[in-house]
Amino acid sequence: MKKTLLLLAVFAAFAAQCAAPKADAAVPADAEEPFFKPPAIDLEGSPAEGLFNYNFWRRLTEAEKTNGVARLCKAWKDATACQAIPDGCESKMEVTLLKDGRYFVDWTFVIKDDNLPPLPRVGLTFPLQGSFTNVRWNGRGPWENYPARRNSAKFGTYAANLSLVGDTLPNFGYRAACRWIEVSEPMGRGMRIEAVSAPFGFSIRPISDTSREFRVNVDAYFMGQISPDETADLKQPKKFRLSFLVSEL
Repeated sequence: MKKTLLLLAVFAAFAAQCAAPKADAAVPADAEEPFFKPPAIDLEGSPAEGLFNYNFWRRLTEAEKTNGVARLCKAWKDATACQAIPDGCESKMEVTLLKDGRYFVDWTFVIKDDNLPPLPRVGLTFPLQGSFTNVRWNGRGPWENYPARRNSAKFGTYAANLSLVGDTLPNFGYRAACRWIEVSEPMGRGMRIEAVSAPFGFSIRPISDTSREFRVNVDAYFMGQISPDETADLKQPKKFRLSFLVSEL
């Protein structure tokens, strides 16, 4: 029960510390991504709800702000703001509190309407609570990288100051192909998110440009530059699955 209460507290909003960005030492494991092996899970447990929000939107690039992408993809921005699945889509999310105190999150999202606009991202988000200052991840790094632009980032295990990963600059802070991430306080208390169905992308960002509250974004899919002139030829997936475990450190 003590572990459960502590983990639930992690999901409440918090005021982030204003530390100067500083990257910690990084230890690359390999330039190539290793074969992904899902962790073993005992699915016995009890349902849990209300811990995660849908996230279909991302910050637009300067080019996207001027070429009509905000208007074209407004349905996905509205779906994120209202937490409502658009017509023409199916969503199934199960969050289970396992007997060992971990949360197992399993979300499937399917687009059935071919007339829907390009999808910026498919992910889940939740707020952090506490004086968290450190983040470690096993994936592409150490610098910012995206699914379509990650060749210069090597696969490995990296560590950074939270204020660096959660920088307020547009399009900063994303890391692709992650097996797990850990967010912790200086004394070690924290949480771990471990991929189950496939590696995920993540970022930790302020809720707004003026806010000191941070949110974790975990994605099954993240689309790069969107061009309205090329949407007819866009080859975008129609089915997505995002599964991960959340536990205390």
